[in-house]
Amino acid sequence: MQGAERIEITDFHKILFAHTHTAENYAYRLDSTTIGRAEGRRVTGGVIEIGFVERIPLVFKCEDGRERTASEGDVFVIPPMRKLDVRAACPGLHRHVTVESLVDCVIGGEENERTLDIPLVISGALCERATHAIRRAAGRFSPASDRGWFGECADFTAIIAAVESALSGRESRAGASPSRLRYCREAEEYIRANITRRLTVAEVAAHVGINKNYLTNIFSETVGMPLVEYVNRLKLNHVTELILRRGCGIREAAEQVGIDNANYVSRMFKKYYGVTVSQYKRTVM
Repeated sequence: MQGAERIEITDFHKILFAHTHTAENYAYRLDSTTIGRAEGRRVTGGVIEIGFVERIPLVFKCEDGRERTASEGDVFVIPPMRKLDVRAACPGLHRHVTVESLVDCVIGGEENERTLDIPLVISGALCERATHAIRRAAGRFSPASDRGWFGECADFTAIIAAVESALSGRESRAGASPSRLRYCREAEEYIRANITRRLTVAEVAAHVGINKNYLTNIFSETVGMPLVEYVNRLKLNHVTELILRRGCGIREAAEQVGIDNANYVSRMFKKYYGVTVSQYKRTVM
């Protein structure tokens, strides 16, 4: 994986901060080198930040001058002891959701069940589960929370597990042929651009220019989930945004993603998220 870095998390301390952040023409200097202690490759009490972009891509400029861009929907992971220049890719109202946690870790740790090969940016096509875990943790966090260590550790573990799942999907995608990658990328872009309409596999396949059965097969193998599930999850992400951030009811939110049956959306929500819409709202609001 290009730009990946191995990190072994050895202990979790607490969630330091978590929120949804909105800002006009966003830009800042990130410096986490003053938090925690580094002794060789081992870091004690360092900050790992995991978030995702909701509106207007973010550009991360590393100390070596390389830049990475997190598009809307992409997850970004910033290991401890880092200096980065971060800015919105274009003028406008940027928004991201992020969770910062204090951990002990080994940078460049040995490969085992606690080690992740983390790139700075993970494609949003594989991150529905991760963005849900991040949003959930951010919604539950409060500096005065009485949830305690176990509650925060559960949220952090859910995020790490979701990131690991996304990375596994990314690795399987890396072995796909260039033509399959192009077809799937074009399908993803078309779905995202038309997520507010009713979509069919045949329509997406026609746009890409291949047979719908072939698209169904290569999409599952390359992206790591069936195309229909990918569409459903993106629609549910949009529904969640409409309900939580814009105050829409479930029926109105369903109509805005091209579904005229609010009960169907409710059933999908429970199937993919494991909770009802009302339970989810009580958790994060």
